Amino acid sequence: RFPGPRPLADLLRLTGGNPFFVEELIPGRADMVPRDLREVVMTRVSALGETERRLLRLASVGGPLVDPGVLARVANADPGWLQDRLRHLIDRHHLVVTGDEIAFRHALSQEVIYGELLPGERTALHRSYADHLQSLAPGRTGEIAHHLLLAGDHGAAFLASVAAGDDAARRGAK
Repeated sequence: RFPGPRPLADLLRLTGGNPFFVEELIPGRADMVPRDLREVVMTRVSALGETERRLLRLASVGGPLVDPGVLARVANADPGWLQDRLRHLIDRHHLVVTGDEIAFRHALSQEVIYGELLPGERTALHRSYADHLQSLAPGRTGEIAHHLLLAGDHGAAFLASVAAGDDAARRGAK
């Protein structure tokens, strides 16, 4: 049976329309990446150096689009050095440039790499993103709330969510 509209949107987001990835995911659920496909992604990642693998892990926590300035702070890296490493990951077809931000070439890669993080590692990185977004880009309250929630700070996430709603209302969102 072919999946309905919501799973199809998830499938397209995860695969970027890549027929190989679509074929691998259709038999299962779009939110569960088959082990074989996860292994394909991780084999590509394991061919990189430890520094690049670490940057991909950090970027996977940032979401679909990552601000290189925020990533530099989370990575505790010099922006020039980071730019060279990001260029390497772009040249190897792991990341792409989207406006002023970077993104994974395939959302599926981001999901697999994010899924490989240890629970404590994931929580700490979300906390780091939230802290750096608050100091560098305080107007990004929705992202801050998201990271605080995934860092397990529910009280701060609630307050940031209220602030995000207020920001959206001020901008005329319905």
